[in-house]
Formats: sequence, C-alpha cells, structure tokens
Amino acid sequence: MAAKMMMDWAGARACDRASAGAVLRALAALAACPRTARTLLRGHGLLAWLRARAREPAPRAAELLLLLRALLRGARLEALRAARGAGLLAGGAPREDVALQRALLAAALAARAAAEPAQLLAVARLACPRALKALSRRQMAQLVAACSPPPPPPAARLLARALAAPALLRSSLLRDLDPHCAELKALLETYLQ
Repeated sequence: MAAKMMMDWAGARACDRASAGAVLRALAALAACPRTARTLLRGHGLLAWLRARAREPAPRAAELLLLLRALLRGARLEALRAARGAGLLAGGAPREDVALQRALLAAALAARAAAEPAQLLAVARLACPRALKALSRRQMAQLVAACSPPPPPPAARLLARALAAPALLRSSLLRDLDPHCAELKALLETYLQ
C-alpha cells in the first residue's frame, strides 16, 4: 500500500524532482527483494507507471535505471528459483518472466535519451538470454545505439552493423576491445545465437 502511495505522489504535479528521485530510490530498495518486486509489478501496476515516468520530458534516468536494474535482478532470481524448483536447467525461465524482462528492457529503452550508455548496458546485461532474443531487431538496434558511447568508436559502429550482418562479429577489428564494447559484443552475440 505504501508503494502505491509513493508511486501516486511521484506522478503528481506537486511532486518536485528531488522527491521523485527519492521515490524511485525507495522503490528500487523495495524491488531488491524478488517477491516484493513481483508484487509491485503484478499488484501495483509498476510497469505501466515506469513507462509513464520514462516518457516524461526530463526523467530521472539514474534512479529509473537503478529501479529497472533491481527489478531485473529480482525477476532473474525468481526465475532461477522457479526453474530449479521445476527441475529445469538454470538458464530456463518461465515464459511470463521472459515477457516481464522484455517489458522492462522496453522501459529502459524508453528512458535511453537521458541515460548513460554504461548504465543502460548494465541493465541490459541483467536480462536473461531468452528475453534479449524476444526483442525485435529494431529494439535491439536501438539498444545497441543507446549503449554505444556518445562519439561511437569504430568498433561500436561495426557492432551496430553486425546486427544486419552477424559475420562482422568475427572481424579482426573486434578482437581487442575496451570493456564497454566487449560487453556490447557479448550482448549482441547473445541476441544473435
């Protein structure tokens, strides 16, 4: 109930930016627990609320990505517990968890304009491989572009083209990459497998 009240306050016109940031940080702390994250998403409409916050003219990107990271971590932990309980492999996630993680990635993409590329990449790396593969090519292209540093180095531009031509991932230009581009390459390889 308190989470719903905080969400309502953060969406009100009387709420200032500092209070909205505090609400996002408090929700991120609540979402660190997988069971609470599931309750927030199913019972309190947190996903729709997140989409609305991400579309605001000046979203608080750092807090929004912190909350998305906590939600993805919580969803991933719960999916792993469910997979172990059902006797599935550790990588298997129930279909509803894949859909939830895909929706969370879409919310992260909506907030990409004000986000740091490294933060967005960290959020994307938390998603399970099946959730990444469920993204459309357009969404994945947007994710790669948003995760690239502002003046994209040649390797980042080559990685963006690798979505259309996967053979480019084996290029010799992509051997010795900086850590950020190496993570971006791993994300693309997961998507293209």
